[in-house]
Amino acid sequence: MKKEQTDTSPRWKKFPQSFLRKMKLTVLCSLLLVFQVGAVQLTSAQKRVSLDLQNVTLEDFFTELRRQTGNVYVFNMDDIRSFRDVSVKSDNELETDVLDRVLSGLNLGYKIVEDYIVVFKKQAPEEKKSVTVRGYVYDEKKQPMPGVTIQVVGTSVGTATTSKGWFSIDLPLLKGKLRFSFVGYESQEVEFTERTDTLKVYMKEEVSDLDEVVVRAYGSQKKRETISAISSVTADEIKEVPAASIATLLQGRLAGVNVIQQSGAPGSASVIAVRGFNSLLVDGASDGQPLWVVDGVPMHLFVSPVTGTNTLADID
Repeated sequence: MKKEQTDTSPRWKKFPQSFLRKMKLTVLCSLLLVFQVGAVQLTSAQKRVSLDLQNVTLEDFFTELRRQTGNVYVFNMDDIRSFRDVSVKSDNELETDVLDRVLSGLNLGYKIVEDYIVVFKKQAPEEKKSVTVRGYVYDEKKQPMPGVTIQVVGTSVGTATTSKGWFSIDLPLLKGKLRFSFVGYESQEVEFTERTDTLKVYMKEEVSDLDEVVVRAYGSQKKRETISAISSVTADEIKEVPAASIATLLQGRLAGVNVIQQSGAPGSASVIAVRGFNSLLVDGASDGQPLWVVDGVPMHLFVSPVTGTNTLADID
């Protein structure tokens, strides 16, 4: 009984010999092409020149290089027309080294393509038109403050601080002001520029006026304990205003209070309406006029039918 023999020869030996020869020729041609291109570029880059030029144009400089190396220079005349004071001196120096030295200060570059050297104008770096502002926000005890509102003054661009008091914001401008605000703290404005480093902002607590004392008609009370609406006018606000009576001085200075002069006669009475003409009117109890208390003494707005004098207008 014959045993079947297993072919253990490599797979590539199973291909036809003609196919293998074609593969070898293809690889060999590819390698030769690569070496040839590399040799051409290397030869173009390794040519040496000796120059002694003083105050010549850039075009004349390229012409002299072409005469010595045989490389053709391709350029846009508008890019090199302004360069007329080129001076260079070299002794058996690589062509590429000479080009690097001369073109580096003229904002020009070059690229070697076989026997052609393409000279081009470098792109100017884009002007920076935005800035990133970052920093931390702390309270007076140097504790991070989360949730602080940060807004660019004059715009709607803004952000808020993280739980660690950190913020970072990209702004489409190079300088301006940031406003920092938080409930119970005084708002702050901080200037920034494109050179601003990490900011550190310390917020100050806003002093509350709840402990101020409010003087009422029959006594005084702390502001935090007051449950009614109170408006006030200081003496400094009305001392320079010419008026015939105190009622006239209050016109437009107290929210919800309307003062109407009944006539133009000196000392004539005024109709005063607090939060509407019917808010204080109670049949049989009030004529709708407010109660005036001067130095703890109540008085009413009254015009004497005999003398024509107004009790309120008599007050200095």
